[in-house]
Amino acid sequence: MMNIYSNASILLLTLIGSMISFSLELAPNSWQKRLDKALLDVDGARNSQSRFRLIQRAIQDPSLRKDISRGIKAVQEKGMKAGHPELIDALWPKGTIVREDIEGIQALTKSIPERIEEMTNGDSAQSSLRDVFNNLLDRDVLQRTFEESTNTKVNRKKAFVLAQNAFRRYPKDVDLLPLSLIDTVSVDDNTTTVEIRQIEESTLYACEVDNDNENDSFTIASMGGALIKLSNYILKANDYDVGSITSPFIIQNSKMYLWNKNAAGIGDNSNYDNDNDDMITQQSFPARTLAMLEFSGICTDGEIERQSNKLKDTLSSPSKSWEINDPAVLVLQYNAPGTLPWRRKNQVAFVVEKFVPDSSDETGDTAVAKDTAASDKTKEDEYEVSVMNNVDDNKNNNASSASDDDSIVNEYNKDSGNHNNEGEENDLL
Repeated sequence: MMNIYSNASILLLTLIGSMISFSLELAPNSWQKRLDKALLDVDGARNSQSRFRLIQRAIQDPSLRKDISRGIKAVQEKGMKAGHPELIDALWPKGTIVREDIEGIQALTKSIPERIEEMTNGDSAQSSLRDVFNNLLDRDVLQRTFEESTNTKVNRKKAFVLAQNAFRRYPKDVDLLPLSLIDTVSVDDNTTTVEIRQIEESTLYACEVDNDNENDSFTIASMGGALIKLSNYILKANDYDVGSITSPFIIQNSKMYLWNKNAAGIGDNSNYDNDNDDMITQQSFPARTLAMLEFSGICTDGEIERQSNKLKDTLSSPSKSWEINDPAVLVLQYNAPGTLPWRRKNQVAFVVEKFVPDSSDETGDTAVAKDTAASDKTKEDEYEVSVMNNVDDNKNNNASSASDDDSIVNEYNKDSGNHNNEGEENDLL
């Protein structure tokens, strides 16, 4: 009966939690979502008339005035510094495009100055940029790719969708490297969420990232040069089909990778030398578990360092369930170079494994279990000594029943041996 009540209580709590989480989600017909579709979403409406109707319905929504009043009231009562988060939550809650844009623009306040400093830091930086685009940009590849993308109506439509990806955070009609979500880790009142994802064994194109300093792998010159090399090779190898370029491109240990979606068990045996003697390889990556932290904006050396430290701090929290297995950070970038900076989706990641507490730090149930096992072992030893003493007494007092006593001894020895084995198993547990 108690089990029935317990199961019913768990089911009731689960239903209540589901109802609460559903009620907190932004409704698809809310005024914020309608304005998103009308003004910011490339795929939000079929034509200009549809967008205009969305704007009209958003303005007529009674919740619009209520949300504006709630946000303004928070600022009036708490001041701009303490009240502006409530204002933002009221007008542009999480789940809206405008909220993602705001967070992306905030991230750019640190990374844009770093990028400007990188590009203006002496003549060497400017000359390296010129070398990348003048020497590596293959005009023949560009021309043949353009011809292939416009030779049929289907290809023209596909090329148009890919061009629109400059305004999308999540690229459309682009094949993504398969990453299966297996867990999430949240800290700081759920403001920081780390995804634990599994990558299966895959074949990736690989290219060295040219940089004078191994700590400067995320400059425009180094990333742009490697991406152009990889893109040129992939396009040539796939009849200049722009859809053969996958996402994301990954950087780790001064090397850039792109997933080869057409590979079928190819290992480290496929090489290609272009005219500049730059080696492109195909490498087989083993299955791995990754802890991934998403962020918006552009990737600079400073931004990667900040996000990597943030991910490390999250994984090292007291309630951690995953630990870093490889300290080399992976940086994943999902968007083409021409995408709006604040719409760019990026991730930093570490290879992780399931955290197993150290046996020397046993507390709680573990310590109690070991104490219980030790106590059981002591009792079994006392029982064995008592049995053996009784057997000896029987031998001395009743010699005529020696054969019976021998059988008794054998049975007791067998029982005590079984108990000893059980004690050893308890110790192992």
